Amino acid sequence: MRLKKLLAFAALYLFWGFSWFAIRETVQIVPPFLAAAARFLSAGLILLAWVRSHGPIRLTRAEFMACLKVSVLLFCGGFGSVFWAEQRIGSAIGAVIAATVPILVFCGEWLVVRTARPNTRTVLGIIAGFCGIVLLMKPAPGDSGAWIGGLISVLAAVFWASGTLLSRKLPLPHVKTLSAALQMLIGGVLLIGIAALFGELQHTHWSDWGRPGVIIGMAYLSIVASVIAFTAFMWLLGVE
Repeated sequence: MRLKKLLAFAALYLFWGFSWFAIRETVQIVPPFLAAAARFLSAGLILLAWVRSHGPIRLTRAEFMACLKVSVLLFCGGFGSVFWAEQRIGSAIGAVIAATVPILVFCGEWLVVRTARPNTRTVLGIIAGFCGIVLLMKPAPGDSGAWIGGLISVLAAVFWASGTLLSRKLPLPHVKTLSAALQMLIGGVLLIGIAALFGELQHTHWSDWGRPGVIIGMAYLSIVASVIAFTAFMWLLGVE
């Protein structure tokens, strides 16, 4: 079990860490919400096919609704915001801001669900961490877009932390791969709706999706950063 946890954490930090660069490069070419939708629809279909190949899929209405609620927070609020913000900030800054998610989860456990009690050192560490984020978000003169992107990235981290806390309370499918597949599929469908609201379906240049950078970036985001890393994330939520 300990080795599995180490491998799961390694997948999260390594694969998700590089995903910020892949997102940044992808959204410079194709619309952000459509890119996010394509990432998670393709990854969800791959995972669902894998689950189905190992036996029949059993799902209750309560489990589906739980996946829907978590998807709204993690995929629409979290990943959708990140894809949009990465048009305006560097991938390194986005990754550092996303690293505040564990801090926000701890704050939620402390202030909201009351399952954690910090000591003075922990509180000082949290304050220092947020001060560092504020300094990183300081834009160059005349670059107001960086501030907006930074704030949206912080909002994405709040959505992620909220989705993480909520997932611990809801009756998600017991099979973690099925849970991950459904959440990604639901999130992908919802992101298509958001893309439509922002006019991305009408204004995208579909030929851009065939460019090598987009193909490589989407392949990495779908298979490595989603099928592998997000499944590891869901498994860790179940054992931690």
